[in-house]
Amino acid sequence: MTAISRRLAGGLLVSLAVPPAARAASQISPVLVEFQPGQTAFVITVSNPGTAASAYEIECLTWEQMGDTDKQEPTEDIVASPPVATIQPGESQVVRLILRRPARAEELAYRLAITELPAPGAGARAQVGFAIVSSLPVFVVPNNARPGKLEWRAERVAGGGLDLVARNSGGRTLRLGALSVAGPAGRAVTAQPRGAIAAVQPGLERRWAVPAAAAGGLSGRLKLSGTMQGTAFEEAVSFTP
Repeated sequence: MTAISRRLAGGLLVSLAVPPAARAASQISPVLVEFQPGQTAFVITVSNPGTAASAYEIECLTWEQMGDTDKQEPTEDIVASPPVATIQPGESQVVRLILRRPARAEELAYRLAITELPAPGAGARAQVGFAIVSSLPVFVVPNNARPGKLEWRAERVAGGGLDLVARNSGGRTLRLGALSVAGPAGRAVTAQPRGAIAAVQPGLERRWAVPAAAAGGLSGRLKLSGTMQGTAFEEAVSFTP
């Protein structure tokens, strides 16, 4: 397991010697990678908006949703060129992603981990900082892919809270942003995903939790509001406590 994989698997930030004021989070474009049918290469650009040089490591991980958790393992199905780079302040690095695994009849899902580190030699002048890890979704799109389709239901859970459950009956992963739910009285409360990644892969379910303190007044016909694939949506869900 590589250093990147260990950081992601353990959920850890790694202490590094680098002046915090000089570093800024990298800018990555685009933030979604999709290999369309027949496509074997994809290009992203990593930019350094800070005032000090930064080094980057790039690694691809498999991404398997397991209920409300996500399993990620290193893979060579997709390789980055270059896999490491030092980017001077204000400059950019073009990274080519090469797909080495043939597409299947179903969507393939990965995560691209981009870890920003202090540039070589920065430690002699530095204070303690932290590694910055960005994780991008990567998909290999099959021919004649069916779009994703979410079916929602609401369930009361132990302790009086409420779970909003999304099942994806389609063929593509659906990514969600902020989600809120309102009852007939119109008061909206925020729902948080159970798990680190707010996405539902094909044929699976994921839950969004509303704590008991906010869920008490929710019953009858509920209105969900949020974003899906970057677009706002609303949907009605019936709920009987």
